[in-house]
Amino acid sequence: MTGFDPPTTVYGVDFSGARRAGESIYLARGTADEGALDVESCIAAPDLLETDAAREAVLPALRSFLADAGGRTAFGLDFSFGLPAFLLDAAGVDDWAAFVRWFPNGFADASEFSAWARERAAERAGDRTYYPRETDRAVGATSPYHFFVKAQTFHGVRDVLKPLVEADAARVLPMQDPDPDLPWALEAYPAATLDRLGAHRERYKTSDEAGRRRRTENLEALAALDGVSVAPAVRDRAVADADGDALDAVVAAVATWERTRRAERLRPSGTAWRREGHIFH
Repeated sequence: MTGFDPPTTVYGVDFSGARRAGESIYLARGTADEGALDVESCIAAPDLLETDAAREAVLPALRSFLADAGGRTAFGLDFSFGLPAFLLDAAGVDDWAAFVRWFPNGFADASEFSAWARERAAERAGDRTYYPRETDRAVGATSPYHFFVKAQTFHGVRDVLKPLVEADAARVLPMQDPDPDLPWALEAYPAATLDRLGAHRERYKTSDEAGRRRRTENLEALAALDGVSVAPAVRDRAVADADGDALDAVVAAVATWERTRRAERLRPSGTAWRREGHIFH
């Protein structure tokens, strides 16, 4: 990665694959300059993208927004970018690029996709239904085809990543090499970032005072990082949002900035990521 140019703008995207996806998707924007990050806004996707909250409207708008962001811009998106290796074997794909071209392979919806994956899991010698990727296992993340997140995986890959890759409109890291003239997309996982910072990984998505306190303390953990500042309006929104979506977007933005500051932070150890994808946390 000679001539590495770190992003000057980062976005954290708390993603949703629900029918009214826009009601849960937030985009937090940060500006990076000389080793510092200023998280200056956190806006619900329909407001920022000027679109309806329906999945069929907001996801294409999000994809276009990413594609049009230009070079030296990085997006941390909170959904699984890939599948466990045994499913890739079943699909007959050798690497991540082949996986994206293959997906969704005629699956009508997320439930059909998850059912296919569960059937393949049942054929294994193991005793589990939902198998994680190696990167999921390392951070305690849910299997990409689990019923909790199957819609996020399905619509994130089908409606966001696949069109971007096919149009050569972005670089998906680390599976693709970064291009300074194109926006970058990275897989984020806010729970793992909060865990790494010693903050509250769980029980901050409640409407009671305890949840509000945990969200406040999570923001304080982010702001305690060297060079990170969070605008007061962003803090207020992240604390007020009891569902934690705004806070997760802010966490994803900070993690994306941390992992894109230097080239060596974008190259994971091992080889599993070449097929399965990798969580940057």
